[in-house]
Amino acid sequence: MRVIDRLELPPGVAKRSLGDLRLRGKGADLALYALTRAPQRAHRAEATLSRDAAPEETRVALP
Repeated sequence: MRVIDRLELPPGVAKRSLGDLRLRGKGADLALYALTRAPQRAHRAEATLSRDAAPEETRVALP
């Protein structure tokens, strides 16, 4: 079982496989995943939105 399968992601966060990644010097490929968050809700205050202004996607490589 992969680490990503054991993670309990918070509500509003989803994983998406980006396929395998071959790195020089490694014997096995790494599985690459993107973690995405749900779009911001329209009723949030603008100040809250600026605080949450983070990339919509974070890429993570796990063995």
